[in-house]
Amino acid sequence: MYSERKGLSDANLFEMMETLGMEAAGAPVPRFGHMLASGWQACTACRSAKECRAWLAAAAYRTSSAAPEFCPDRELLAEFLLEPLMRRLH
Repeated sequence: MYSERKGLSDANLFEMMETLGMEAAGAPVPRFGHMLASGWQACTACRSAKECRAWLAAAAYRTSSAAPEFCPDRELLAEFLLEPLMRRLH
């Protein structure tokens, strides 16, 4: 769970993944570890941390299928979400 990882950093990447219905334990995406590390770096350097915390808090009351536009990991998270679907189509 996200709360178990909170001590690692103030990054919101794992909570964002969980909010979007993903397991950080290992998505079926090629290069997942490298991509996750890149996403972690972008998240820890993000200047929208306050907006992100507010978005995540509000997400408890709605369904979200994509990260917010201000998120530097928006495209990465979309790829994590779509990869399993794309594999099934091929």
